[in-house]
Amino acid sequence: MDDVFVQYRPAYQNDPPTQEEIRKRNELRYKLNRELTGSVIYRAVHSQRRFEEVMAEFWRNHFNIDQNKDEVQYLAAHYEQTVIRRHLFGKFSNMLLASARHPAMLIYLDNDVSQKPLTDREKSLMTRYENRRYQPRSVQALGRQRGLNENYARELMELHTLGVDNENRPGGYTQRDVTELARLLTGWTAGRYGESMTMMAEGGGYGFRFREDVHDDNPKVVLGMRFNGREGEAGGMRFIKALASHKQTARFISFKLCRYLVHDDPPEQ
Repeated sequence: MDDVFVQYRPAYQNDPPTQEEIRKRNELRYKLNRELTGSVIYRAVHSQRRFEEVMAEFWRNHFNIDQNKDEVQYLAAHYEQTVIRRHLFGKFSNMLLASARHPAMLIYLDNDVSQKPLTDREKSLMTRYENRRYQPRSVQALGRQRGLNENYARELMELHTLGVDNENRPGGYTQRDVTELARLLTGWTAGRYGESMTMMAEGGGYGFRFREDVHDDNPKVVLGMRFNGREGEAGGMRFIKALASHKQTARFISFKLCRYLVHDDPPEQ
């Protein structure tokens, strides 16, 4: 992923950046988007492995991201290869976990900015850039997000695994479950590339990061599963694996596959 940032998102040399720097970066961004879209269409039209492309479209839709949002545009091609195509005919649990840990998904559904209250270091960073005309995107995000974001937690259960919220059916979940899951997944974020993009650049290359300092370490209960708050990243991993093997997930995914491959209105049983 790092090479994509180097090639398609050159660092600004000025603060604030010049109009020419902004124009050049935008041109490269649009070029990258066109290349990914073109490659998907080309493979769909010309591939000799037709069923592979049919299934790639199914899973691409199921684990959808918006390649035009923020840094997702630089990550979408990597997501296509390492989440969708790598696990195309593998275990659902592996694809689910790969999507959950990919920066493209975390940024698309705002889990990268979901956190417990701001730390002293983050408050200091906001103060440092408070009166500057140009602020790094990470600082802007801190200004917008000072707590929990439930977007990914809701999509994870509603669209990726269990299906539409209905607490009266087996495997159903409530708003409380969504909130508790969002708390469980605080700290699941993405390490940015370069100091100018975020305060989390110490880790080196761009990729999944678990930030213990923004993780909610209080006890939680999600769908009856208890977490003591000290499990950190492992707690989220344990719950996602449980979702993947849940009976309602199997029912939901198999129904979608039948509707996609066999009939527009398959029977429920």
